[in-house]
Amino acid sequence: EDEMYILVGGVGVEASRSMAWAVLSDYEGMEDFVSAMRKSEVRERTDNGIVFVEQVAEGKILFFKRRIKLDLEIRETPMEQIAFKDLSGKHFVSYEGAWGIEDADGGLLLVYRLSARPAFSAPAFIANGVFRKLARRLLSEVREEILRRAALEEEQLSAHGHPPRSGEEGAANEVPTL
Repeated sequence: EDEMYILVGGVGVEASRSMAWAVLSDYEGMEDFVSAMRKSEVRERTDNGIVFVEQVAEGKILFFKRRIKLDLEIRETPMEQIAFKDLSGKHFVSYEGAWGIEDADGGLLLVYRLSARPAFSAPAFIANGVFRKLARRLLSEVREEILRRAALEEEQLSAHGHPPRSGEEGAANEVPTL
């Protein structure tokens, strides 16, 4: 029987909400900072905030590499949430989730939720571990990209005679939790 995998994870980041949103909604640039992403291309943007994105990711299960294609319907609630759902049904019977940006002590909490039922079979204990590992890596890579862009912004502001804003340095010991 098909297994349903549900993941909820989060990671703290000391950055502006607009910077976090810029990274999370950078669908075309994901190949540059998400190591598993091989392709991420916006196919269409509607007037009512729905974005259709084709993504191809590559994951490793034991000794095998598997390419996964997703045709995502993305619903944006600007500066708060990005909800996504795969419409292709090619590699997953169901695949949907969301990214959320929440206020937290000293910064933000990025929350990632995923509910997935693969169309391929793999032993549950292996698939569960793979999903968790990929989600942890994704949270970490998104956090690192937010901090990288925030530091670049700080450098540019400082170079133009503006003092760096306090509290925008990233906490290097933040670890994604699942």
